[in-house]
Amino acid sequence: MESQRPSYCLEIRRLYRLIESTSVEYLSVDHLRELGIEATQVDLADGKLQFDPCFFQPQQHNLHEKYPLLDKTQKLRELSFRLSWDRCLRQAADEIAKWVRTGYWSAEDLKSGEETLFKLAENIFAWGQIVQHSDDVGTCSHETLLYMEDLLGAERVNLDLPLQDLPFYLSDLSPLTEGWRYVAEVGEEYVRNKLTMARTKERKGDPELANLYYPHKVRWRIEDRLEDFEPTDPKPHAILWNWVEFAAGVAPQRLTIHEVQSIVRWFMIRAKRSTWRQHRIQPMLLVSYTGSKDGRIVQAYYDGKKLNLQFSALFQMKDEKTAPTDLFLRYTISNPIGHTLLVDKSS
Repeated sequence: MESQRPSYCLEIRRLYRLIESTSVEYLSVDHLRELGIEATQVDLADGKLQFDPCFFQPQQHNLHEKYPLLDKTQKLRELSFRLSWDRCLRQAADEIAKWVRTGYWSAEDLKSGEETLFKLAENIFAWGQIVQHSDDVGTCSHETLLYMEDLLGAERVNLDLPLQDLPFYLSDLSPLTEGWRYVAEVGEEYVRNKLTMARTKERKGDPELANLYYPHKVRWRIEDRLEDFEPTDPKPHAILWNWVEFAAGVAPQRLTIHEVQSIVRWFMIRAKRSTWRQHRIQPMLLVSYTGSKDGRIVQAYYDGKKLNLQFSALFQMKDEKTAPTDLFLRYTISNPIGHTLLVDKSS
């Protein structure tokens, strides 16, 4: 175990230095291999990405149908922004109704309600025109990620649960847990004191899991992650999702440098931790949303010799009717599987 650990750390550090100094924006499979990273694009068959080996088992198909919204009137984000005058009027009416409900508007104010309604609708329409013609790819990728998070966090019906356990969320299907949710459940003091808790928390000197503030560079960020918080025998699997302020659709069969940075920086942080030292393989799944309103899923793991990346095709996420949202949801809350220990305990 100790003999393998240093070589793993050295290899990850080597990759980190190489990737951070790389100026190429799109990395082909051949280019990645030249850097020492084995990369393969995998197919989608029967609703599953053909990862081999596979460390993440997706949830069942058609999650929307099995777990419908608890309240069909609850407002979720929209993936595609379709501008119409009727939509602007509805948004303006909703805003005025909120003003009345909160007491911001009085009965006297309602006398000029129709005039205000049209003025507000005109402002919404003008703002929408700007958004529709905007080339802000950062906004596109971040909005896509927020839309998917809305679907994960929406209140839903689960007929398999008793009423007292409702509402139910799709994120409840995951055996892994988001960091912020774990803190909320057990309390910040517990988190501070439970030193053995399996959590990859950034420390001073770690590379940042984001690139947000540097001038003249593309912004990207790992928005959140799922890990196993079991303190005694945690699984090393991790699921991360990020947004990249960059149009990946220009070269759909290549990974962007920013996606590879996300992966290598994560492994760099993991290499410093002892929590999963007994695990030869520490798989991660990156669910990535890009500025060309696309998304892809990447499985990454270190096999003892080199870093392996298996990535899906680039899927269009431009329209609710055609976007593979079910596929992305199923993998975001997938189950960790596969052998990762140095010695298989079952043998």
